[in-house]
Amino acid sequence: MAQFMNAMWSGSYRSIAPKNVFRSLAFINPIFRGFAQQDAQEALRTIIGYLSDKLQDEIPESVERAMKAQKAKKIKDAEELKNHKNEQTPEETAVDASSEVSTNSSTNDTEQEAKETRRRITYDSVLENVFGGVLRSRIFCLQCKEISDCAQTFFEVSLSLPNRKLREKISKRLEEMGKEAIQVKEGFFASFSNLVGFSTRKFKLIDLLHGFCCPDELVGRDKYLCEKCKKYSEARKEFAIAKVPQVLTVHVKRFKYDSYFGSKLSDHISFPLNNLNLAPFCTRELVKDSSLSTLYNCVGVINHRGSLNGGHYVAYCRNRVSNKWYEYDDSHVREVSAREVENVEAYVLVYVRKDSPTKLDERARVMATIKQYRQDYLDEQITNNDHAVYVSKLWFHKWRTLVDPGPITNADILCKHGNIEKSIFESLQDRIVELPRSVGDEFIDNYGGVVLDPSKGACSVCVDKVALAKRRSKECNRIRTLDRLTLRPGEFWYLIHQEWLCAWREFICTEKTDIPPGPISNDSLLMDDGITPKENLKRRAHYRGVVEEVWLFFHDTYGGGPAIVRESINIYAKPFMPPEAGILTKDGSTGDDVSDDDTDMTGPEENEGEKPENLSSEAEA
Repeated sequence: MAQFMNAMWSGSYRSIAPKNVFRSLAFINPIFRGFAQQDAQEALRTIIGYLSDKLQDEIPESVERAMKAQKAKKIKDAEELKNHKNEQTPEETAVDASSEVSTNSSTNDTEQEAKETRRRITYDSVLENVFGGVLRSRIFCLQCKEISDCAQTFFEVSLSLPNRKLREKISKRLEEMGKEAIQVKEGFFASFSNLVGFSTRKFKLIDLLHGFCCPDELVGRDKYLCEKCKKYSEARKEFAIAKVPQVLTVHVKRFKYDSYFGSKLSDHISFPLNNLNLAPFCTRELVKDSSLSTLYNCVGVINHRGSLNGGHYVAYCRNRVSNKWYEYDDSHVREVSAREVENVEAYVLVYVRKDSPTKLDERARVMATIKQYRQDYLDEQITNNDHAVYVSKLWFHKWRTLVDPGPITNADILCKHGNIEKSIFESLQDRIVELPRSVGDEFIDNYGGVVLDPSKGACSVCVDKVALAKRRSKECNRIRTLDRLTLRPGEFWYLIHQEWLCAWREFICTEKTDIPPGPISNDSLLMDDGITPKENLKRRAHYRGVVEEVWLFFHDTYGGGPAIVRESINIYAKPFMPPEAGILTKDGSTGDDVSDDDTDMTGPEENEGEKPENLSSEAEA
């Protein structure tokens, strides 16, 4: 995908065939394998979902705790301010009492938003920052008046073309809002024309959005199991947008599968190219925030030409610089008028959120402050960086481009311990932005999160883990080089406690623990004299053999002992201590004075000719 984007914006190609992207898409979702025609909306959803999972960074626990504390403080301050206002204006108490349900609803909203925030801040995803919104589902029990809220993240809004029943709901909703109800003439000819793909029905996109948010009556078989009533009760369910996305993707459900053959709905949807307002479909808390815009401009349209059984996709995109529209039909590109785009049979619509005046003023003011700060630094009016704070360049770019950049997590720079990652620290200056402390404090107050402190250096825990990883790799490769299954002439087997070897494998090969195995514990295999083996010891279960080079490596690295040397891998065989080895036994002797009588086999006989397992092969297993 990155290669495709770089090639597309390089200006070196007239047109590009995204073959590698399609191959990757087929690998991600098997439905796109083969040469059958596929759905553009499904492809777009698969790409965004996959990239959202891959391009997410874990938010450190320390940052998460700081953000929770900041959010809790804001909620507490808001409640204290509300109580203070109520004390100053007693006449508002009656109003608040009359809207008790609304107040409880707002409280539940706050609690649910806090729960949703706790759930979502585990990871910070760039794709979710751009395409993700939050949809609130609210169920109102008609029996006990209890309100239950549920919030979920969405990347697109799928809208159904209204049938007769849905149009009645939409008309009722519009009349309650003081707007004109939709008027659609539908008879036999209109139904037949729509079936064959020549529909004359016309709808507005705003009406489809009203249909999406229309309340549903949960009655009869659809009754709601109320947690407070502890029984199935009649209820009302409705949707509202609790967080609007930066890029809104609208999918119009044009394909019907309610018959044997299926059909495509060719109803015309009139949609605004500018100033689509989502305020009527948002929660009251979102609408009240003047810094968050709910206006959108259309930047892209996907049109499907053809029928359910076959067709062709054409895209219409608006150039950000020239504000002109272009049609993209495979390798053919031509400029089109806005009127032509409005008459397109839209299948997928892409809208981009407009900046609010408050956001534009904030950007202009902050950028002027940063410019003045940098100029003062060049003029040596600022001699040190005590008045500077740092944030990741990724978050700063989100602040400059998105209406709601989210909290300052710096998750792309920090490790899970809340410190700067070792691999990033060397190129840290290319990943951060220096800001005046006043700007940093303003960002923290407005968006929450934490700023960076490069003076602390790289994470010491991660540095230790990097060193440990290098040690593991080096030690494992060394053992693979030294380990052998056979002896050379004049060599002997060195027996090692199997329990110690298992601890070494867990530390070096499987990485189940970061605790070294400690000194070699061969004394667990011997009696108190340090020479005679204990009874009933079995090969593989209690000990195993390695060549001299492996033993010397283990002994030099971890210490311990004593050395148990045999001509075969049998601990009850005659002990042998080569004079040139000079390795002491547990009691300090060289073992050369051991007699045949002292080496009587007290354990089970073993096959002396059997070869040992290779250490490296066991490690890989």
